[in-house]
Amino acid sequence: WNAQAAIDSDPTTAWMVPGDSSNKGEWLLIELPKGEIDKIGIFPGWGKSEGTFKDYARVKTLKVEVLCCIDSTPMETLHTLELTVQDAMEFQVIDVEDVKLGNELFGGRIRLTVAETYSGQDYPNLAVSEVIF
Repeated sequence: WNAQAAIDSDPTTAWMVPGDSSNKGEWLLIELPKGEIDKIGIFPGWGKSEGTFKDYARVKTLKVEVLCCIDSTPMETLHTLELTVQDAMEFQVIDVEDVKLGNELFGGRIRLTVAETYSGQDYPNLAVSEVIF
């Protein structure tokens, strides 16, 4: 259920927050090489089966922060946007404004913070199967 499950290219695994969390404010921090981001892909919810998808809470709205750079502390926020995700059991690709990541030598990070969720039928905790940039 750790964050690594959200970037392992396997929709049958999922990053899941603890059941006592309100989900709002939970976040993933992903380190990326220098480059440019123009799309964000996400499989909201647990994609193992239709049952697991509906049973657990799913991402509805995400705050996305592009942070620079891996060699700096604290990291500077270069760009912020909000994404709305459909409540659908599928990998969704969302076009975003082109944003450069990193500087001349280093990459950067992206922090995805949960703003809103779709409720799960049986369990309150949020699951996210995949995220890709």
